Amino acid sequence: MRTSQALLSPLKSLLIVATLAAAATSCDTDPAGTVSATSSASATSSVGAGAAGGAGGGGAGAGGTGGGSYGELYEFESRFDAEKSSVSYAGQTLRHVLIEDLKAYIGGLTKAIDDDTFSPADVKTTVAALEYFYAFDGQTAGKEPIGLTTTPATLQNVYDDISTKKNLKDKLAGNDTATDHVDWSTTFVGWKDASIAAHGGSITSPEGLLLAFFGTLGKLALDRENGTIPNEPGTQKPLTKVYVTADGLDFQQLIQKHLVMSVAYSQGTDDYLDDEAADAGKGLLSPNTRDGVSAYTVLEHAWDEAFGYFGAARDFALYTDKEIASAGGRPDWQGSHDTNGDGKIDLTQEYIFGAASNAAKRDLGAKEPTDFTRDAFAAAHAGRALIGDAGEVLTADELTALRGHRDAWVAAWERAIAATVIHYVNKSIGHTQALGTASYDFYAHAKAWSELKGFALGLQYNPRAKLSTADFAKLHDLVGDRPVLVTAAQSERDGYVTKLIEARETLRKAYGFSLANAEGW
Repeated sequence: MRTSQALLSPLKSLLIVATLAAAATSCDTDPAGTVSATSSASATSSVGAGAAGGAGGGGAGAGGTGGGSYGELYEFESRFDAEKSSVSYAGQTLRHVLIEDLKAYIGGLTKAIDDDTFSPADVKTTVAALEYFYAFDGQTAGKEPIGLTTTPATLQNVYDDISTKKNLKDKLAGNDTATDHVDWSTTFVGWKDASIAAHGGSITSPEGLLLAFFGTLGKLALDRENGTIPNEPGTQKPLTKVYVTADGLDFQQLIQKHLVMSVAYSQGTDDYLDDEAADAGKGLLSPNTRDGVSAYTVLEHAWDEAFGYFGAARDFALYTDKEIASAGGRPDWQGSHDTNGDGKIDLTQEYIFGAASNAAKRDLGAKEPTDFTRDAFAAAHAGRALIGDAGEVLTADELTALRGHRDAWVAAWERAIAATVIHYVNKSIGHTQALGTASYDFYAHAKAWSELKGFALGLQYNPRAKLSTADFAKLHDLVGDRPVLVTAAQSERDGYVTKLIEARETLRKAYGFSLANAEGW
């Protein structure tokens, strides 16, 4: 972890290089044109029926299920102080920002090394820079400027403006063991090639794999600094991105997706929305009594923290799916909106992160209507309203109803991720079939495959996962630990496409997706 000012200076330089322009609102980084090209009815409909006009609430959502009305705003008055909101999840927002800033940092490494802004002396130099974000130390870096930018500018300028004393490391699956449904140091699976850990880390735990990714990227950075740059496979052209390997691994994508799943998805589904012991301080069995002197109860806060990890803005229901995905619609609603009119984007309320954005992208890409955005938000809102109306002890009927809302929310969250994995399976199929043709793009191939793998690794974290343990293992056996590239024989390419199609079918059956959607995403 970088704690000295001497180490913080190159970080600042690299953030300037990266610029973070246009604020990546999603884990799923396809160009907006790819999303909006869909002719599905969902492409112009909205999460809330009044979204296109900026008001209104109920009705059919993003080309999906329709049904009754539901709340437009995820906002609930404190039962202890009517002048205050009882909603709070700033720590979750900070972790989203740290993941986005780490992704941007990696994206700027190539230029920084090439123009001597960053000159790693060894593998550890780069690993320390990456761990700055992962094991973030608010005491030494809390006053450092955040990298994420928006238009208009963010309300928060430095990390401490969002939340204090928070990092990614403490909440990674396996590191917050009190509420993990399994021991991730012994049950984590999905990566078999131990060579990834040649420069640190391991393949036996979520943190071990992350550190293996860090170490391998550190070796790539050192090699580039020393002038050792591999060629793109099958060519004499040196690689133009330090974070992409010659065998098709994109560490910008692998690291970001692994963190999104092993922190946000794991914490949301396994910690805050699981049936933890009543004294765990999180989960559905938490007491609905005041949390110290806070404006919320313990149970309210647990539910809100899961909402923070899902990544939706408070007024998510007023966005269209195109706006959530930053793919069209009102220009001032592209993944964020200045709802309170103060001229700033409050990252804790007015910005859409991660899974919430991906849900809209999959709704937009569905050939047969899906409504992951509405299904997730409606269930999250209904559950929170129930908690707010309940007494200090939920009745048996209230707890049963709350579990129903939880199950609906988590199912929509998981299905949107599974659909995203299928999306990248399809992209990987297309890239594999294009090998050796003029249209083939090696970097797009590496990116798509790495997004597929990163998201797919995280499907094991949900204790109520629809994908069985056996099918999860099968999925990763079929996908493997790297894509098949142009250096492979045609028979190997064809065989890998067959495996990817089988992987897609495994997911389709587990989640009940239509064939049209599985092939079309």
